[in-house]
Amino acid sequence: MSSRFWLAFFSSILTVFFSEGATRLFWAARPGSGFGEKGYYERQLREAEWEAGNWLRDLTPHPYFGFVSAPTDPTINNYGFEDPRAFSPKHEGSEYVVGVLGGSLAFLWGHWLQTEGRDYFFEKLKKKFPALAQKKIRLWNMAIGGFKQPQQFFVASYFADGVDLFINLDGFNELSAKANAPLFPLDYPIAPYLLFWNSSKAAASNASLQFLGSLSRGLAAMGARSPIGRSALYFSVTRVFGGLLSERAKSVAAEAKAAAEIELRRPERDFYRQALPDGVSGSVSVWERYTVMQQKLLSTLGKKAIFFLQPNQYVPDSKVFTDWETKNVIRKEFQRDPREFAELRSAVVRMKQKGVNIYDLTMIFREEKETVYDEPCCHVNSLGYRIITDAVIGKMVGSLRF
Repeated sequence: MSSRFWLAFFSSILTVFFSEGATRLFWAARPGSGFGEKGYYERQLREAEWEAGNWLRDLTPHPYFGFVSAPTDPTINNYGFEDPRAFSPKHEGSEYVVGVLGGSLAFLWGHWLQTEGRDYFFEKLKKKFPALAQKKIRLWNMAIGGFKQPQQFFVASYFADGVDLFINLDGFNELSAKANAPLFPLDYPIAPYLLFWNSSKAAASNASLQFLGSLSRGLAAMGARSPIGRSALYFSVTRVFGGLLSERAKSVAAEAKAAAEIELRRPERDFYRQALPDGVSGSVSVWERYTVMQQKLLSTLGKKAIFFLQPNQYVPDSKVFTDWETKNVIRKEFQRDPREFAELRSAVVRMKQKGVNIYDLTMIFREEKETVYDEPCCHVNSLGYRIITDAVIGKMVGSLRF
């Protein structure tokens, strides 16, 4: 080979070497960028799934529950919930059935209770309640990301004959409902403009969103399982395409919402242009009204129910954040006005006065010094689910009799 070839070859190697070094210094000087952090690519993979609209393509409208998971995966059961076994509206056999209701935090907690935390939950439950010691306990995960009241009320109503104990873990999604106003009533499911009137198909078929989503997911997956993920240059590429995906996702959501606004101007859509209560107060009142109704209905049917206002990192003074949490789980777009959380907490007090078996869990991580939250919305790690489990069973001890 000619000397010119070798000169070009070694020049390319040196260029890559120095570029990698300079890029590494660049990211190292920016705390919170994610470079070098364990689990970064796993988090990016989840975000890419979300922003590319995969979660929407995994949902389908339901006549009673608003929406459920589409039957595109073997983990989705006969009623559209991600659960390893089929549900039945009627009680089957001698099992003691516990149903978990709520949005994404409840769903992920329910998944933890069925997998990693299964033995921990069942053993603790049987220890605290001797009447359950000899029973075969089965947990139904009846939560889905985005669920809010009255969806929990409808699911509990439908499956009341098949479940012995319902556990609601919810509240945070109520604060997102106001984003739909005045397009939809506050008791309408979240993100309806992406699920109905074919605008979801328009979003799902968006070529650039699908391309960027596929590329971002591929880059994140490769970074998570290959040593190449430790490269600063590779990290930079994933950041660039992740940012492009985020911007395109916002644009697609705006387009879908605009399509829904045009649809709702049609005279036959007058139902959706009804007068709405004010913002958050109206959303919280929907949560309160249907939670009270759910308690009354289940009590009438002789079923046990217990309700919890979920924790959230944006509740003031609710967590001493670790350095990792400070860098990774606090984002401006997810922050809420402290008065919104105050309204939710006040509603808990009112509901208790109305006889609802409800408890406020917003402060359960207040003294926890370890990392609990694992992303910017509201979700937690295994330690967080264990703490939630302890709190739930602790409150059950003082309020339920078996």
